[in-house]
Amino acid sequence: MADVAIQAGNHDEDSDAIDIVLDQVVGGAAPVYFDDPTEAAPYPLAQKLLGLESLSALLLQDKKITLCRSNTAGEWPAILAAVTDIVTAHFSELPDAAPPRERSNEENQLMAKVQNVLNTELNPMVASHGGFIEVTDVNESRVFINMTGGCQGCGQAAATLKQGVERVLLERLPEITEILDATDHTAGVNPYY
Repeated sequence: MADVAIQAGNHDEDSDAIDIVLDQVVGGAAPVYFDDPTEAAPYPLAQKLLGLESLSALLLQDKKITLCRSNTAGEWPAILAAVTDIVTAHFSELPDAAPPRERSNEENQLMAKVQNVLNTELNPMVASHGGFIEVTDVNESRVFINMTGGCQGCGQAAATLKQGVERVLLERLPEITEILDATDHTAGVNPYY
């Protein structure tokens, strides 16, 4: 069971949008927008939140969710209470993760370089399939990635890793010695293939 802390941003009661910030990652570095629960299938938390009649759309990015209130919605405090219940229940269903190890400055720098290459060169391509690739860890010169959305559970994930991710990352960052896929592909809810 994973605990989650939620902080709502300042808002005007007349505003149709509000940001909430969590201490857990809910999306990738690039924002993803949903206004339909079916489209949000690769993101189970987004799909659950869009089940609320009071929300018309939402945007996920890193640890932030922007909530958009529907025309028939009530007051923000009631909406935020319902959102908090859904978010808390969602993260309580996840298994506890091991505490992260302390990375060196060099590992952190390499991690940032890898994510930059992923964001600028690879994620725009896999986004057309509803996918997103992120670096989850660097251990010395070994890079661990996670594939989400349409890439998670996709029958072509291994080919994407070998022919796309590895080829591009090893060309751009020769200091990398190995790239490992840390994705739980069995948990993919909407694989592209």
